[in-house]
Amino acid sequence: MDSGLEKLYELHIWPMKPGDPDAIKRFNGIKEVFSYLVSTHDYFSDILRNEEINVIDIAAGTGIAGAALANILSGMGKKVNLVVTDLRSKDLDLVHEWLKGVSKVHVETIVCDATTLHKCLSSRKEGFHIALLWGYSTPHFNPWSLVRLFGSASYLIVDNGVFIIEETDRVHGILYRVGYKDFLIEKEANDRLIVSIHLGYDIMKGSFKRGFYIIPGFKEIAKLEITFWNIATVAAIGWVFYNKVDIVAKMTKHGIHGSGYLIMYKEPRKSIDPEAFSELPEIVRGK
Repeated sequence: MDSGLEKLYELHIWPMKPGDPDAIKRFNGIKEVFSYLVSTHDYFSDILRNEEINVIDIAAGTGIAGAALANILSGMGKKVNLVVTDLRSKDLDLVHEWLKGVSKVHVETIVCDATTLHKCLSSRKEGFHIALLWGYSTPHFNPWSLVRLFGSASYLIVDNGVFIIEETDRVHGILYRVGYKDFLIEKEANDRLIVSIHLGYDIMKGSFKRGFYIIPGFKEIAKLEITFWNIATVAAIGWVFYNKVDIVAKMTKHGIHGSGYLIMYKEPRKSIDPEAFSELPEIVRGK
């Protein structure tokens, strides 16, 4: 993992650590989302016929989303095999804390790049019924790497399996409604600010370059590339790899506030070998 990104996560900008009140609130909200979703959406009807369900949480961090789903499925009497993957090895083991007191869940943690999951799990015989990419993670992937992620993950999912991405529309919500900011306060905590500053734009990757700093002192934390995805584009890219696509709007009208939009894919086509994307085009490789 980019060392800068790991440093940024260590500052706890995003609530995901067990014991953090904001993270616990988020965990309970995600459970509400999955409780409603798996019991009402027809993508799950055939999956729920299985007594044993395999789940993979991709770019999982502490596994907060995978653990929330496993909690709900276990409560339905299902045995759950949960695999959580990330490049941040320090965070992965915390998934066990999210699952304290939950029975019938077997957990495996794997340090792996999300774009090469098919290689990391090549020895695995059983596919996954449900895959997750949760927590608005797509900005970490440019268009080229997102295609690689879709291709890799699709080969691990069973023929009637489901891939769920939690997403928001940054083109409308940030670039249009708010406007792109050269200087932005990301978080204020303990008499200090974490800010980000625009450093440039990479046309070949479609990514903005931003520097992250701590004020006072202007100490550099990281320089990262960020892609501002919209929902339709992510949904369309995934459609290349799946037969069915659905977009579930926020569930606030049902009194559920634990997620953003959900892009859901079902029935992986598996018509494109993920190794076809193993080497990036030269115009990107040279960057």
